[in-house]
Amino acid sequence: MAFVLVFLLGLSQAEAATLVYYQFTGTDGANAASVADSSGNGLTGTGSASGTGAVLPKYSNSTPGAVILDGVGGAVINANNTTSVKFENAGADDASPLFNTGRGGRITVSSNLLEPSSFTMEMFVRVDSNIQFASIVGKERNGGSTWLLDTNSIGATGAGEPTTSQLRLRVDHQELALGNGSPGFNQNISSTSVGQFGDGEWHHIAFTYNDSTNTFNFYKDYLAAGSGTITAQGVQDLVYNGGLFYLGNAGGGRAFDGWMDEVRFSDSILTSDQFLRAAPEPSRAVLWLIGVAACGLRRRRAGSVHRIAGILNS
Repeated sequence: MAFVLVFLLGLSQAEAATLVYYQFTGTDGANAASVADSSGNGLTGTGSASGTGAVLPKYSNSTPGAVILDGVGGAVINANNTTSVKFENAGADDASPLFNTGRGGRITVSSNLLEPSSFTMEMFVRVDSNIQFASIVGKERNGGSTWLLDTNSIGATGAGEPTTSQLRLRVDHQELALGNGSPGFNQNISSTSVGQFGDGEWHHIAFTYNDSTNTFNFYKDYLAAGSGTITAQGVQDLVYNGGLFYLGNAGGGRAFDGWMDEVRFSDSILTSDQFLRAAPEPSRAVLWLIGVAACGLRRRRAGSVHRIAGILNS
């Protein structure tokens, strides 16, 4: 009953602030060449691949949950979540695997809408192979990335596979007229160990940016996982210039190897209880509740029979 009530709730509290939202609805095994945007802004994503052996991202039937809720107690925002998108790093499939290559697939879109002052970036993610400094999601600019969520690779040696992946941000906030190596270029902000997610399971990851304080905050599975502030070098703010918004591989970066689902970018700072939540398939949840109720009814009936039998025998 509670699930039905949640399903009937109105529009979500965060929907009006959603800039782009990829639910990744497709057919298992099909190329994700054109990815629909569920935000209402029409920002269709385009799949591509680059490098020897690289393939387009593909739809996959691995998902974090059959139903997606818009926060704790929020409306059902995706009632039939049957597919995610799988990104491949071609180096991980080499005869002698390389876990530090940029050969892989990506999804991109271009829009000035994706240049907010403060924002929340969130998704569900599942790592297949841990890749050194793998690009997850970012916004390009000249001379690097306005911001890039990638992985701080733990235990990486040479071209070997890291033992796990940890959330990290790269921020290039040098002046637009200046190139690589200028003040503000390549500032790295790492999460705490709470931000480790390279265990092959589905996790919800997110980060927020507060324009008034120039502060980023990390979250993994709805728990705070560290924070960091733009340094005094360079421009004291994010620097945009119309670059691509991308998933899975930055231009010149290293390709992610794993699954992504329910990618949502909002132009406001959400709290962790407003982040997307995965729930079981409704029918299974209802059957479970019915089973529990039936079990309780049987126990109560059995108890009544025993009590009646005791009275008759006394």
